[in-house]
Amino acid sequence: KILRADMKKAEEVSNSCFGCHHTKKVETHLVQLRELIREYGEVVEGAVVARKDTHEYYRAVKTAYLIGEDLISDIDAMLKMTSGKLAAVTEASLKEIAKTRENLFLFVALGALFAAGLTALFMRNFTRPLNTLLAATRQLKTGDLDYRIEGMQDEFKEVAASFNEMAHSLKLHMDRAEQSRQDWEDTFNAITDMITIHNANYEIVRANKEAVKILGISPSNGSTKCFRYYHGINTPPAPGTCEIFDPHLDRFLEIRTMERSHIGNDNTGLIHIVRDITERKLAEDAMQRTEQMRGVGEIAAGLAHEIKVPLTGIMMAMESVSGKTDLVDHDRIVLKQAAGEVKRIKMLLRELLNFAKPPKPQMMVVDLNELLDSSLSFSVNQASYCSRTIEIVKDFDSSHPNVFADPMQLKQVFLNLFVNAADVMPDGGRLGVRSFIESSRRAVKVEVSDTGMGIEDELHEKIFQPFVTTKAKGTGLGLAVTKRLVEQHGGTIYMNSLLGIGTVFTVRIPLADVRTESGAASDTREVLIG
Repeated sequence: KILRADMKKAEEVSNSCFGCHHTKKVETHLVQLRELIREYGEVVEGAVVARKDTHEYYRAVKTAYLIGEDLISDIDAMLKMTSGKLAAVTEASLKEIAKTRENLFLFVALGALFAAGLTALFMRNFTRPLNTLLAATRQLKTGDLDYRIEGMQDEFKEVAASFNEMAHSLKLHMDRAEQSRQDWEDTFNAITDMITIHNANYEIVRANKEAVKILGISPSNGSTKCFRYYHGINTPPAPGTCEIFDPHLDRFLEIRTMERSHIGNDNTGLIHIVRDITERKLAEDAMQRTEQMRGVGEIAAGLAHEIKVPLTGIMMAMESVSGKTDLVDHDRIVLKQAAGEVKRIKMLLRELLNFAKPPKPQMMVVDLNELLDSSLSFSVNQASYCSRTIEIVKDFDSSHPNVFADPMQLKQVFLNLFVNAADVMPDGGRLGVRSFIESSRRAVKVEVSDTGMGIEDELHEKIFQPFVTTKAKGTGLGLAVTKRLVEQHGGTIYMNSLLGIGTVFTVRIPLADVRTESGAASDTREVLIG
C-alpha cells in the first residue's frame, strides 16, 4: 500500500514537470521517464501480487530491479542535467542581478547628479533675481536714483515694478529736498546781513556769503569759537544783542545772538546775525555832533560878540599904556603877559569858531605820502620836537596813494596828531607814521603811533568830544576839530591806546578814484604838496 502511494506520488511529480517550458529533448526524456515510472509501478505491482518463491515473483523482482536501475540512471542524468542548467541559470541570474545592481547604482548616481543639476538650476533661477535686486539696492545706496530693474519674470516682476516705483518716488522726493535745500541756500546767501551758525560747542559751522565776504569767516571753520571771534572773551555770553566796533573792518557791528534748537533737544547751538550799523552810527554821531555844534556855535557866536569888542578895547588900552616912556620894567612885563593871555583868548575863540563852522574844504587830488612827508618835516622844526629826542619811523605805501582832499585841512589833521604825539613823550620816544591801502582797495589808512604813557580807559569814548583833554593847558578842541575835518573828507578816525605802552590813531580816507566815482567832485586837479 505504501509502495503504491509512493509510485503514485512519483507519477504526480513526473507529470508536474510538464507544467514548465522545456526544450524538445527535455520533454522526450520526461516522457520516457514517465513511461519508466509507470512501467516500474506495474512491475512492482505484479511483484507484490505474485506469490513469493515462484518464478513469476523472481522474474518480476528482477524486472523491477532492472527497470529501477534504468529509472534511477535516467533520474540521475536528469538531475545532473537539471543541476547544470540550474547552475547556469543561477549564474546568469546572479550576473543579471549584478548588472541590475550596477544599473541601479548608476541610476541612483545619475539621479543624484540630475537632482543636483535641477537644484542648481532652480537656485540659479531663484538667486539671479535676488542678486539683481541686491545690485539695484546698492546702486540706490550710491545715490543713483535713475537706476531701474529690467527683465524680471513671474513674482519677481512685481517686486521689480515696486522697486522701480519706489526709486522713482524717492528721486522725486530727493529732487524736491534738493530744490528746497537750494532755495534755502540761495535765500541764506541772499540775506545782506552776516549770518553765522554755531554748534553746541560754539564753533562756527556755517556762514553765508556776506559773512564770508566781510568777516572773512570760512563757511565751515569749526576751529573758531564765536565768543572769541566776536567778543574777544574766553567764555560765552548770554544770548542777546550787543554792538561792537571792529577796527580791522572799520565798521560798527550789531550782533544778535539766538539759541538754535531742534525738536527734542534743549540747545544744539547758536545763530549770530551780524548787521553793519556803521551808517546808522555815523548818522547818530552826526546828529549828536550837530546838536553839539549847534550849542557850540551859539556859544561861539555869543562869545565872539560879547568878548571880541571888549578884547579889542583891552588890547588897544594895553598898547597905549605900553607905549609910554615912563613905564617901569615890571609893569611892562605884566602888560606883555596880559597881552599874551588876551591873544590866547582870541585863539580859543578862533578854534571855537573853526570847530563850530569850519571853512568849506577846497577839494583836489593829493599825493598822501608827500603830504605826510611835508607835515613831518614841518613838525620836527617845532619846539615840541626840538626840545626832546624823538625817533621818527616812516613806513609809507609804495604805490603813492592819491586821496581827494583839501591839502591844508588834511595837513592840519596830521600836524595836530604829530604835535599831540610829541606832547605825550616829554622824555623822548618813537613816532611811527604808516600808510597802506586796505584790502578792499577803496580807502587808504594812516596810522600815527607814539610810545607815550597811553590814555586812560574811561577817556577812550570821549577823546574826540569837545573840551576833553589830557593836557594841563589844552583847550580840548584839537582832536574834536581833527575828527570834524576827517569826516568832511568822507573818512573816519579812531584810536587804540594801552596805558604804559602808547597810543595809535588811525585815519581812514577814501582813495581819489573812489571819491570821484561817488560824485564828490566834477572838477579836480592834482597838487603835489612840498
